[in-house]
Amino acid sequence: MIDRLGHSLFLPTILFGFAFFAATNVTRLPNDAIILLNYLPFASLLLVAVIAGAFNRGRSLIAAMFGLLLLSADQYPVDIPLIQTVALVLIPVNLAILAFLPERGTLTNAGIMRVTLVFTQIAASLYLLNKFGPEFQAYLLFPVFPVWSDLLNTSHLATVIAIVALILTLAASSISQSPITHSLLSTNAGITALLIFNLPEATNDLFLICIAIALSVGLMRDYYNMAYQDELTSLPQRRALNENLTSLGGQYCIAMLDVDHFKKFNDAHGHDIGDQVLRMVASQIRKVQGGGKAYRYGGEEFTVVFTRKHLEEKASKTTRW
Repeated sequence: MIDRLGHSLFLPTILFGFAFFAATNVTRLPNDAIILLNYLPFASLLLVAVIAGAFNRGRSLIAAMFGLLLLSADQYPVDIPLIQTVALVLIPVNLAILAFLPERGTLTNAGIMRVTLVFTQIAASLYLLNKFGPEFQAYLLFPVFPVWSDLLNTSHLATVIAIVALILTLAASSISQSPITHSLLSTNAGITALLIFNLPEATNDLFLICIAIALSVGLMRDYYNMAYQDELTSLPQRRALNENLTSLGGQYCIAMLDVDHFKKFNDAHGHDIGDQVLRMVASQIRKVQGGGKAYRYGGEEFTVVFTRKHLEEKASKTTRW
């Protein structure tokens, strides 16, 4: 579990830690670079939204839309702190929900419905801001922990909801280990930090750029897994094996394995039980020692490639599984 949490937190820690410390040196940049920095958040998030649409990844598209929503918030003629307070509830909660939902694409019925629900929430929030602005804000700023109020000034209801949503997103990311869910965690962490803390403008811009980078990394890793990783066993599949074979030197050893009588077992017990057997077998083959890397060749067949090893060398040593 600790490894899963560390894997989920690695990218946001690196990205936002770098952005926080780099923001102190923004003033040293040339004026043209500073002007360019003001446009980069919008351009990068818009590019992510286009790529997410092209890759049919609706969750990444919605996350990019939330980043663009923050950028356009100061264009709306309502008190900015009030908009930030509403966004502090709206965005983290939606990202937490998306982290637990499966991918349903962009132009599918489910994908269109999700985007429609997001715009409906935005429209409803704007209506409440115009109609009941101060009253609406009073509910969101209700002090949940009065003892902490003077010390932290972050104990109001909106902040507590955002932090709970962030924790739930972390839980979803640790459970699923999906690149897209990891990127949603980074997005939630960055947006929550932007809305809770009064960060300098340069830090805000860098955080939004880092959110775009995190979403891009999630999309690229998801696309890579789809192309090179077997969905059932999580082992690299035949395409990855073929690419590895082209890069082998003159010294290597290949082991081919298959599950005996698997077809009869599959017919007798059903495909679901057969899939469980394949996952179990793959989990054992993955533990191969001696520098071997396991692949699923196809069906019940597996391959292990030992780079820089001769057959005699492998025969003289016991390969443990």
